[in-house]
Amino acid sequence: MPAQPDLEQRVVRRYRNALRPAAENLPSDLSSFMPGAGGSTYEEDKSWAAGALHKQRVPRSRILHASMQHCSHKMANVVDHLAAIASVLELDPLRPYSPTSLARVAVEAATGLRYLLDTSVDPEERFLRAAALLMESFHYEVKATRELPVDRYPGVADGVEERLAKLVEQVTRSGLDVKVQPVSRQPSGIRWTTTASYRSVPPAKVTDLVRVTFADYPALYQMGSGVAHSMSWMLDDNARLPEDGGEAVVYAGDAYTTGAAVISAIASAEVVLSAFGRYMGHDPEPKLVLYRRRREAMDTFMNGYAASRMRSVGRL
Repeated sequence: MPAQPDLEQRVVRRYRNALRPAAENLPSDLSSFMPGAGGSTYEEDKSWAAGALHKQRVPRSRILHASMQHCSHKMANVVDHLAAIASVLELDPLRPYSPTSLARVAVEAATGLRYLLDTSVDPEERFLRAAALLMESFHYEVKATRELPVDRYPGVADGVEERLAKLVEQVTRSGLDVKVQPVSRQPSGIRWTTTASYRSVPPAKVTDLVRVTFADYPALYQMGSGVAHSMSWMLDDNARLPEDGGEAVVYAGDAYTTGAAVISAIASAEVVLSAFGRYMGHDPEPKLVLYRRRREAMDTFMNGYAASRMRSVGRL
């Protein structure tokens, strides 16, 4: 079908036009939420830390500050990966896999931010989540540095473990109880000293959080992970036999799979804007409208595109 390449080019152009404004505007839209407004959840958390027992005030404030830095990193990660997807969409021919794996990073970062800045829970719960995810980050840094050759990187792993121990000490002084594994010395449980049972570190699985955060897009995390971990069930669709009858497999981008990546990337931007804006005491809705319209238009367009493809091969 000679018209097919032109159709795919028009489709990809539609994707670029949908994603580029989101990628370009997200940094400034987030920056517009930076000043804490009166009555914000951000101010509530700071007041909660300042109103604690004298010995708990400093460690709580330090952990909250570190968690906000953690959130800033997550937002920067989303911004960076949206820009990367926009850049990849400019390439010709269309890349088969990278849009999906890049979008998967944005999805996970946005989900983590929403979990940390959840305005529907109390300050105690947000603080516990913050402390647990900070310790989890150190846990993976410890695992990574332990694999470094000691002769080439002397003291690196010891330094990270020392920083983790100091964080655990800060968390304990803040009023939380941390269960530490006796051999590895890694945190495995966390609870308030007034509660009976420990919660795991981290307290929730990423797969479960993504399922809730992106409820309109089932199996989103699994599909992104399928590409990121090079699973055949996700890679097969972009492996095709060449039209000239040759035996070598051709790897080509698919407009439908790429569209799904673009939609999830825009949805990630919406999650970040909503979570950060509400936490800082702003109404994010005026900013969200344009992102939502682009994403919903993409949803409608992709459904129509899929139907046209099915009709072209006599399957609809």
